[in-house]
This record gives sequence, structure tokens and C-alpha cells, in this order.
Amino acid sequence: ESFYTNDHDSFKPGQITVSYQRERDTKTEKKDYQAFIYSRGAIDWNADMNRVAAFINPQDSEIRKLAVDFLETNDAYLTPDKAQSNILKAMVLYNGLKSMGIQYISDPNNPFSDIKEKGYGIDDVQYPVEFINSKRGDCDDLTVLYAAMLESIGIETVILDVPGHIYLMFNSGVSAMYKISLMLPDYLLVNYQDYIFIPIEITEIEAGFMNAWSVGAGEYYRWESLESLNQIEMRNAWSVYPPVPLHLKFEDSYQNLLDISSILAIETSTLNEYANEFMKGNFADNIRDVSVGFENLNDSAVALILKGDLIESEKILKQILKRDENNISALSNLANLLILKEEYKNADSLYNKLINMENKSPIVLANYLIAKCDEGSASTEDIIQLINEFKQKNNNEDIYNKLIECVNNQFNGDCKLFNECVLRAFEENKNKIMKQDDIKHSNILIGEEFIWMR
Repeated sequence: ESFYTNDHDSFKPGQITVSYQRERDTKTEKKDYQAFIYSRGAIDWNADMNRVAAFINPQDSEIRKLAVDFLETNDAYLTPDKAQSNILKAMVLYNGLKSMGIQYISDPNNPFSDIKEKGYGIDDVQYPVEFINSKRGDCDDLTVLYAAMLESIGIETVILDVPGHIYLMFNSGVSAMYKISLMLPDYLLVNYQDYIFIPIEITEIEAGFMNAWSVGAGEYYRWESLESLNQIEMRNAWSVYPPVPLHLKFEDSYQNLLDISSILAIETSTLNEYANEFMKGNFADNIRDVSVGFENLNDSAVALILKGDLIESEKILKQILKRDENNISALSNLANLLILKEEYKNADSLYNKLINMENKSPIVLANYLIAKCDEGSASTEDIIQLINEFKQKNNNEDIYNKLIECVNNQFNGDCKLFNECVLRAFEENKNKIMKQDDIKHSNILIGEEFIWMR
């Protein structure tokens, strides 16, 4: 406990006591000495970067309360759409720190960059509450604080160690296979351990979250290309360097700083601009304006679904079906959309029409299986029989064999795992499927719930 209160380097008195046996007598010798003790914030970066984990305590009650207070005050900017949930929470917390007057200032005594370059030296890192009280710190202080806030609300972080600098990225919570559900350009996203991570250049605190994200992503790919990127997973590092259980308190009230709606209005607008950029880059060249729609009606409907506008998308898909009542892409997309709207009876009617059509699309079958698992109304035997009927009409045996494997392993168990199995099978066989002559659409999008036809 005395170590935790040691907030500066100092000499401490100590005594070495040695007891030993000589013949039948017990001898004891004592020697006094002065020991140099580093402060509780001391760290040798060159010994093991994983030591930074000791400064990041997700159980710190002050930091957790601060994070929760910011989120609750600004909950109007937190979407119910789970795809961007972590991103928006991270945006609130980052800009919250900005509103508290947190500033980036390079350490005048032992900057992180100098210590790393020289290969020796002791740095001093502020614990999160200390930093908020002081308001000023360098890249390691900022990284520790932001990581602690994110981890306190359950968002996984990875510390990024690059030449002369340290920053972080966090887990968006979206599997790499479903990254399209984020509706964001690839250059902003990092595929790490099969999840999409968001790199944040923590020193851009004055410029805001979206700028910090853009800069952080650019740095990530630059250092990765130079093979100079070290990634430190907090949840692994804690097993070696558990968090120090300090019980510090904030010196000042922050209640009047919690409302950051004016900042978030600008930041979310920038995020929407990136979403529009993604739409224009990933749909047909005949896009006029994302807010107005596309010349290709089905493309427009899928784009609106990804943006969360189910009402307008449904109108477009029904327009297509008025002209062509057997349009497989529109029927399939509409059936999926109705499941999202929890209109199960209407969706079931469309799925049944699709699977009984002469054109046996494996994509239709996959969406039907996902819906049936959630509904819980079909037996494993009936489903496998249906898969075999589709298999006889198509040449791609790999996908059907994989579907049978998914059904046998998980159909009557965890539907989330079953859905992931089905969607992964299509991700792995996407190119083969698209080459089939009987698939009358140009592309597919594998989302988090269904496969969307374009």
C-alpha cells in the first residue's frame, strides 16, 4: 500500500536482516541501507511494453462513473444500431475528454520518443484520475486514460507501439466478415483478430474524434507497411501485469461539462459523410445521390437497408415487384427486411415462394435457413431434405455440403452460431456462387443478419 502513495522518486530507508546457524547458536546480522524507489508512475518502456497494462484499470470507479455520465448525458447520439454502437460511444468519450480541457503536451523531462530511441530511461506515466486532475500529459498519459475509459464500459483496446510514439485502437464489436454493416471505407478500418478495430491518434484531442480516427488509421497502415508496428492486447497483458488498484478521486466537479451535443452534431455529420462516401464507392456507377436514391432500384433499396431506412427500402422493393412479381433479388431482400421488422408471417410467405421457384438460388436457401432457425419451426430432417433438393439443381456442391454441416452442428442449438456458420460458408464460396449462370444478379452483400442480393 505504501507504494501506491509514493508519487515521486525518493530514497527510502531499509534494513537487511540475515539469520543463520553457527554450531548450536543462531546468529542474526542487520545492515541498514538507503534504497532509491521510483514513483508509482515509473515505467521502463524498453523492458516490456506490456507493463502499460498496470496503469489501465477497467474497475476504477471514478473513471467508470465519468464514462457512464458522458454516455447517459449524450445518449441522443448513441444509435440503437449495434454496428456503430462502439464507435459512437468512443466518439462521446473522446470528445468528452476534450470538453474537460485535457491537453496533449510532450513530457519535458523524458519524452516517450526519446526513451524509445535511446533504448534506456525511465518514464513517468500518470494514472487516469491523476491525468484528469492535472489536465496535461503526453501520448502515453492520453493513451492510458482513453483506454481505461473504453475498457471501463467493456470496449476492448489494443495499444499500438510505433517508433517514438504510442496510441491505441479499439474493437468496433463487428466481425470482419460483416464489416459492410459499418458502411465505412476500408482505409479507416483495421482487420485484427477477425474483428474490425478503429485506430485513434490520441494526441489529436483538440481536433476531435473523427480527425483522430483518420490520422490514426493513416499511421497504422504506414507503420504496418514498414513492419514497425507492435500491438499490445490489454486483456492478455493484464494476465502478466494486472491493474494497480489505486483509489484516487477527482479534484474538480465535471457535471457542467457533460453535455457535448454541439460537438457531437459536427462529429456525427462527418461520420455520415464517410458513410455516403462508402455508398458511392461500393454501389453502381450510376449513383446520383445517396439521399435521393440510385437509378438501380434494388441497389437503392439495399443501400437504404444498410442505412437503417427500412420504410423507404420496403417501398422501393414493392415497386420492383409490381413490375416483376418474380424478381428473385427483390423478393429475397424484402423477405429479409420483413424479418428485421419482425413481420414473420409475411416474410415466411415470401420465403416459401422463393424456395418453390424453379430457379434454385443458394442465396435464397441460406436466408431461408437463417429465418427458420430463428423461428424454430422446422426440423433438421426437413431442412437437410430441402438442401439436397437445391443441391440437385446446382453444380456448387461445396456450399451445400457446408450448409448441411452447419445444420447438423447448430441448427437446433445456438442460432447466432448457426447464422455465423451459414454466412461464413458464403463468404468463403462467394466467387464460385457468383459464377453460376442461374443467379440473376451482379453481386451480393454479406451482412450481419442476412445475405443481400444486388
